[in-house]
Amino acid sequence: MKVLTASLLALGLVASAASAGQYPGTSRNSTVERPAPNTQQIEVRAGSVLTAPELKRANLAAEDLITVTSFPSPENARLTNER
Repeated sequence: MKVLTASLLALGLVASAASAGQYPGTSRNSTVERPAPNTQQIEVRAGSVLTAPELKRANLAAEDLITVTSFPSPENARLTNER
């Protein structure tokens, strides 16, 4: 009786693990890519967004222009998206 119960339990675990593997997003390493709403690419001086150690690591000068993604603040998003 114990052997039958253990066998059925093992079979159930294997079946549930196999079915869970068929769906995307069940792995810890899976990523979901979604575009960020209301963003835009802008150019800014590197010194305005990076610290001195980060500038040195990236081999940039503070005056260099870099492209960053601008995420609007909730207040700005509310004002520009009101209709």
